[in-house]
Amino acid sequence: MKISHVRIAVFGFFILYALAVTWPGAVPFNRARPFILGLPFTMAWAVLWIVLGCVALWILDWSETRARPDGGPEGAARVAHRAAAEGGHPVREAAPGQRRRGHDADSDRAAGATLPPRRCTPSTLGE
Repeated sequence: MKISHVRIAVFGFFILYALAVTWPGAVPFNRARPFILGLPFTMAWAVLWIVLGCVALWILDWSETRARPDGGPEGAARVAHRAAAEGGHPVREAAPGQRRRGHDADSDRAAGATLPPRRCTPSTLGE
């Protein structure tokens, strides 16, 4: 199924959801009996739609992930691993005098980068 069809179906579902739990759509279900799992029928009706909304969002997320060109989060990890295996780095290199996020000074020195040590002084806190 095409992702655009899934998006339209989920959008339509949430329009139906809004009608089913608000005033005009919920009037036929506005009663206390029968009790379902100890809940009055009206509350069980609302809980049912909340659960169905979670399922619809999961289906949308699943189909969006499968529609990605890299195959989703796992595919992005494969791309990063392949780049690292080829000697490249998927993260952009730091400009001279800058630190890369997520890297410590020891790994930078081992990679041949010469970055100045970071100092936290009152004059640099306002920058």
